[in-house]
Amino acid sequence: MSKIKSKTPVLLAAKKTIIPCLNELWSFQDKILHNKNRDILHKMRIAAKNLRYNMELFSPFYTDTLKNHLKEIKKIQEYLGDIHDEDVQVNTLRKRIGTHIRQQSDQFKDIEKAIKKENIKNETVRSFHQMVSENEYGGLVRLMQDQIVSRQKHYTAFMRYWKKLNKKNVYDSIIKIISLKIKHEGKSL
Repeated sequence: MSKIKSKTPVLLAAKKTIIPCLNELWSFQDKILHNKNRDILHKMRIAAKNLRYNMELFSPFYTDTLKNHLKEIKKIQEYLGDIHDEDVQVNTLRKRIGTHIRQQSDQFKDIEKAIKKENIKNETVRSFHQMVSENEYGGLVRLMQDQIVSRQKHYTAFMRYWKKLNKKNVYDSIIKIISLKIKHEGKSL
């Protein structure tokens, strides 16, 4: 980093950049109480990413306290990233299962026609259904269930961490650090 004679313009830019990002992230406070709202959690992840990158950009001008908060914001982003990945995976599996069920349904229609025409026994249909269920379809359903359970665990851990950060007043602490640094540079904003 090149030497800057006065850090005040950089610190003013930091304040004008970081505080709106911080406000955006904390604006999700009341909206995240319901873990089924994928879109809200995804938007919050993007807000955390924006805050993190801006804090990283300006962190050389601040104390280690801001860098510690940067680690906390990074952890928020990681939790939300894990939740988002699992949402995408569950959605992909739902689509694949839906496609499989539709294909299976077409196969059942063919078997029903064969039953009427060729007098195939119901046991054949049951064994066909069991064979299909035990193969890809059953595996996909179990995989989706595992992803849903994993997502719930990540969401629970995230909410616990979020509440911990709020209890520590991280929001106010970041605001204070940014504002105090500017006051020390000779300006009070």
